[in-house]
Amino acid sequence: MALDKDMSKGASNTVTTAAVFIPEVWGSEILKARENRLVMAKHVMTIRPEVMKYGDTVHIPRLGNEVALTKYAESAITYSAATETEVQVVINNYKYVGKLIEDIVDIQSKYDLFANFRDKIAYALGDAVDSSILALTSSIAQSVGSFTADSVTKEYILAGIRMLDSANVPQDDRYMVVDAYGRQDLLSIDDFVRYDAGGSSPTALKTGEIGEIYGLKVLFSQNVQAPTATSAYGMIFHKDAFVLALQKDVTIKTEYSVDYFGTKLAGYEVYGVTYARTDHAVLLRYTQS
Repeated sequence: MALDKDMSKGASNTVTTAAVFIPEVWGSEILKARENRLVMAKHVMTIRPEVMKYGDTVHIPRLGNEVALTKYAESAITYSAATETEVQVVINNYKYVGKLIEDIVDIQSKYDLFANFRDKIAYALGDAVDSSILALTSSIAQSVGSFTADSVTKEYILAGIRMLDSANVPQDDRYMVVDAYGRQDLLSIDDFVRYDAGGSSPTALKTGEIGEIYGLKVLFSQNVQAPTATSAYGMIFHKDAFVLALQKDVTIKTEYSVDYFGTKLAGYEVYGVTYARTDHAVLLRYTQS
């Protein structure tokens, strides 16, 4: 910029003329993509890898209830023998995430790319498990509410609890999972106890639990898939409603590639999910409003 000729002559050094001397500085932290909270794997029946060394199907015996009979004098007792059933979990999910980081990128980057990509790979694989469990929601047989002009109400929650009670579902390990719209509805119910209001917010970070209502621990997840653009799903369930068979937990592998002068970074997992007890879950139906 030219100087005022009455004061001095010539031009000053500005941010434009001296641009080559001014570096562009990058922040010390990477702004990572937002992550949905992973909640379901911690709150369903889980079979760990140590009991599944091989095979593609897990069989879980189901032991039925017995009926007490009356004993009469001088008469022999009657022995019962029921044909028991089972739950089968097919191991049919083989998920992976792969990255190739060329040497020049690793050399010139100021960030620990391997650590950051490793975290993202592990999260993506955990998210796949969470989504697979929640994808079973739409097939639940019993439900409360509707997709037209409805919200999550006290009456619907109590009706769902009644359905679990009628099926003799244990009182402990009961949960309710909702999306953002369902969470908004819950905040308008006075009986909903928010954990953050009681100073227990770290619980949500570790378990996904955000509160409690009528004996149900409330979970929040954006992985609950909406059936339409205006409707929403939630669910009241017991831990034994679903089973996760995790044959291979998240595993990260690395290998140097001389062909690409880079390091391959890949993670994978092998698992299966299914219903364990269909009467241990109730679908919550409401609208996105």
